[in-house]
Amino acid sequence: MPDPIYSPQARWRSLPLQAVSLAGGFWSRWQEINRQVTLDHGYRMLESEGHLDNFRIAVGRMAGSHRGRVFNDSDVYKWLEAVGYELRLRPDPKLQRRAEAVIELIAAAQQADGYLNTYYQIVEPDKRWSDLDFSHELYCAGHLFQAAAAYSHASPDQALSGIATRFADLLCATFGPDKAQATDGHPEVELGLIDLYRATGQRSYLELAGFFIDQRGKGRMRGLGWLGPAYHQDRVPVREAAEVEGHAVRAMYLNAGVADLYLETQEAALLAALERQWQDMVRGKLFLTGGLGARYEGEAFGTAYELPSDQCY
Repeated sequence: MPDPIYSPQARWRSLPLQAVSLAGGFWSRWQEINRQVTLDHGYRMLESEGHLDNFRIAVGRMAGSHRGRVFNDSDVYKWLEAVGYELRLRPDPKLQRRAEAVIELIAAAQQADGYLNTYYQIVEPDKRWSDLDFSHELYCAGHLFQAAAAYSHASPDQALSGIATRFADLLCATFGPDKAQATDGHPEVELGLIDLYRATGQRSYLELAGFFIDQRGKGRMRGLGWLGPAYHQDRVPVREAAEVEGHAVRAMYLNAGVADLYLETQEAALLAALERQWQDMVRGKLFLTGGLGARYEGEAFGTAYELPSDQCY
């Protein structure tokens, strides 16, 4: 994520990536493997599993049906984010050309009003925002925004930033206090919008992130089976949360976004809620390995000290 250098409440300042060199040792080896092997492998998987073909179908460059899960677009954006960080460390013309070809494909798939989601564009074009509990539409958007923020520091080509800001502007026009009252069942858009705010200075993105966080705890989401709204962190408002609960990955995405919002707004109630959940987590819901999520059902937190060694999610 972009360094929150100017965040009002940040105590510690990250060094720029270019200021740190890992010379030899454990982490240097893995950084080299990432550069030489992992990024290329990731791209080949995006091709072989149909992630990039979904964009080609959405554009009309090939025929076919959408492949994979509704959230597969996010994997393309995560790969671009990783490329952005790598290019900041070390120029690589071949890698940059490959990334820019992917960005061009994404740009071609984006609709005139800024909307971008290959599943809905191909499969259910008339059902935008109709199942935010499980559609991952805003989740995918958030990963696009994070990719754009990372890539904007790596290349003079700002095409990905343009894609992201057009989509973010559409979200600002669609959701808000006097507009659609909803948020995504899988947090992430909050993180992405704040990263995009930090990269662009556009305050409406920060305000929309806060709006999405404020939608939690209104009981609008149907949850999953016996877990109910807690599965989606929708049982209590964020500022009243006293424990970590529900889907463990979603909970961590949400709290990372809340932490970023606190860094930008200095709202004490947000920090207090995070600290209560932190204490609840580390005292009774954290595995010795650092793992989270005690239950197979719903990939969720359990009760305090419910930490079965064969089920850590």
